[in-house]
Amino acid sequence: GISFRGHRSLQEWANASGQEKLDGRLVGLFTDPMLAGPLTTSLTDPYQLHSLAGFRLQPNSPLRDKGLDLQALFQIKRPPLDFYGNPSLSGTAPEPGVHELK
Repeated sequence: GISFRGHRSLQEWANASGQEKLDGRLVGLFTDPMLAGPLTTSLTDPYQLHSLAGFRLQPNSPLRDKGLDLQALFQIKRPPLDFYGNPSLSGTAPEPGVHELK
């Protein structure tokens, strides 16, 4: 099974560490993000980073609209576009990570 640094669950670890919580409630997820894959690359040109399609989320990813609105919560300005050139917010909440689903 999965171990969370000696704890039996994400909730138990979050309670002990204080991480993955906001206003006392668990906001972290322990799930398969459903990345498109494959997650291998031989990319050496940083100008081609946008071509890393394997790191995009599949449309039915459980991460859809599960991110925190860092602008509303902490006044951290959201960039206009995600890593792949999509608008950085297109649903009710952003996706965590570098890819915003349309």
